[in-house]
Amino acid sequence: MVRRAVVREKFLDLLKEIFSERFRDSDSVYATVYYNDLAYLLNISPTYAQMLLKVYCRAVGGRYSGGRCIVHREDFFNAL
Repeated sequence: MVRRAVVREKFLDLLKEIFSERFRDSDSVYATVYYNDLAYLLNISPTYAQMLLKVYCRAVGGRYSGGRCIVHREDFFNAL
């Protein structure tokens, strides 16, 4: 099993990559990421992915609701 610190680091890198990709289009103001997508991509349990997404979503100024993180473009880039 992968250590939690490594998972967190990979999680942050993946989250930045996903949001950056979704904000490339100049018309995109909000982006959404679902916890089950992250769980699949990182090969971790959905419950752990949900917990991580909830914490990091709020850290970048997003809203967490119903298993998804919704972030405004300006909030995301200001948090980086």
